Amino acid sequence: MVACKGNRTVAILPSVKPRWLFLLAGLLTASWAVGEGVDAESSYHLLVAQVLTEEGDYSGALESFEAAIALSPNDVYARLEYGRLLMRLGRAREAVAQATVAREVAPHLDDVLLFYSESHMRLAQEDPAALEKARQALEEIRARQPDNIEAMVTLGQIYLGESRPEEAAAVFRDLLSRRSGNRMVFSLLIDSLMRAGRPEQAEQAMQEALDVDPGFARARLSLAQAQSERGDHAGAAKTLEAGPEEILADPEVQRRLAFELHQSGEYARALRLIEEMLLEDPGYFPNLYLRALGLAALGREEEAIVVTRDLLRSHPLNLDLGILLARLLEGRQEAEEGEEALSAMERRLRSAGQIEDANRARIQRGLMLMRQAQWERVVVLFEPLIGKQVPVGDVDMAMILVEALVRADRHEEALEVLSRIEPGTSAQRQGWARQAEILLELGRDREAEELLSRLAGGGTLEDLTLLAEVYQSRERYEEAVPVLERALELEPDSTSLLFWLAAANERSGEKQEAEKLFEQLLAIDPNFAPALNYLGYMWADAGENLERALLLVQQAVELEPDNGAFMDSLGWTHFQLGQFEEAQGFLERAASLVGDDAVVYEHLGDLYVALGRVEQAREAYERAVDLEPDNAAEVSNKLDRLGRP
Repeated sequence: MVACKGNRTVAILPSVKPRWLFLLAGLLTASWAVGEGVDAESSYHLLVAQVLTEEGDYSGALESFEAAIALSPNDVYARLEYGRLLMRLGRAREAVAQATVAREVAPHLDDVLLFYSESHMRLAQEDPAALEKARQALEEIRARQPDNIEAMVTLGQIYLGESRPEEAAAVFRDLLSRRSGNRMVFSLLIDSLMRAGRPEQAEQAMQEALDVDPGFARARLSLAQAQSERGDHAGAAKTLEAGPEEILADPEVQRRLAFELHQSGEYARALRLIEEMLLEDPGYFPNLYLRALGLAALGREEEAIVVTRDLLRSHPLNLDLGILLARLLEGRQEAEEGEEALSAMERRLRSAGQIEDANRARIQRGLMLMRQAQWERVVVLFEPLIGKQVPVGDVDMAMILVEALVRADRHEEALEVLSRIEPGTSAQRQGWARQAEILLELGRDREAEELLSRLAGGGTLEDLTLLAEVYQSRERYEEAVPVLERALELEPDSTSLLFWLAAANERSGEKQEAEKLFEQLLAIDPNFAPALNYLGYMWADAGENLERALLLVQQAVELEPDNGAFMDSLGWTHFQLGQFEEAQGFLERAASLVGDDAVVYEHLGDLYVALGRVEQAREAYERAVDLEPDNAAEVSNKLDRLGRP
């Protein structure tokens, strides 16, 4: 506060404690206390304001700041200090006013620009338009001082807040080129790239972070998760295991590693690691659940059932546990008990008001009954829930009901359910596709083509995909090709569309075009397992490019070790190479994984013939004929050549 007495200005020092008076007097006599263009008395008030701010006397501090600025209005540092106090007190608009004056006085000072941006960001909580001025100030700092971490991090976060992740990523990438190894900046770059829909670049950034800083646990876990999400569980496990010892000792890393080992088929290693973790924390549910999965995968079903039942006692509403127990019981030829386990789970969930999970439990019951070909029981299960309402309530249940009705030769009822799907929805278009398939099966081509023309006329990616699926299901591959080509024009980098198009070309007899498309797909995603398997099997079955075919199907099996079709491809490729001993393990494993595939049993029969095991060959061929009696002439000829018993 300033008072006038005659022609002299007298400073009145409000509420300054006596112990500060000597300090202030000393400060005011220092040679640096008064800068160029800054009044000595103004410096005194500024120092008093700083002292009062530290003491928590904000009212007195505000008065002293105002006094200092009144005496030296161009003292930018006084305005910055005053503005910071105003921001602390929630007076963002007044802080912006101080920052604006400071910027007019000293636009060249980075400190001024930083505070100008900071104050506008605070004001943006009340007035979103202020954010643009904050961003402009930070861009000025970026042009002059691009390695300023605080400013660049703030700028990048503004871009993220504005949903401009590409520009945020550019800021963080540039900053890392100048300040390599900063974990926070790497994390922000990875987040920006993920938000920008660039997972490949995000993975590359994670790997770069680990190259610079192998102990960066968060980057290692993020990279492993990204690899896992695209199906590369073996790669995720390698990423985790490549970490230093202190990283591998982290319980979160160990849990992730156990999961990835399990998903990549290394069940024994995963289970050993889980058992070690359970010694440290015997009650940790995720590890106990993963232990149950590991025991089941290793064929230790009795132990898996005991563990799962124990977990269900303490987690009676955990649907995943209920599904696991049901599948274990089904695998032990106790499907009725498994169905009852799901039924009990459904009742508990409905009583607890968890209707969505209860419906999922019922869907699992329906799928179990479908695997047993109990179509009428599936109808009884779902018909009451679907009812006769328009539109159909639960589309997933309706689709299962439709399949059961079709299998039970109740096609008209299936068509009636599909007709009640809510108009204008994605589900309705799926319904049109399924209706068309049923009508074609019934020979009602005109009605089917009318529905297919609706999908063709829609022209969306979803419409074209559904249309192509119908053509493929009816083995009208030549008609599927132009539809898939149209779909690819809408999404040129879609690996799934490329796969379907390549497969349709192969089935249409255009094998060279199919090869080209598969190679194009694998150039985009070298770990696309279905394409690896399809191309490898296509060559192996034709006896062509066998060495490369072997590499492709081996890679597919590494990615999906429990895929029976892939295992069959690997065994068949070894057979075509004349490597019968190697082929045997893979083909027998394939038969155990997909016991309902006639081709697998035909391959196994061919192998046993080559090994001179006539009785085993006969059994395999007979199984193939039983599984596919309508298309078994060639296999029957092979049986005849063996000589019927």
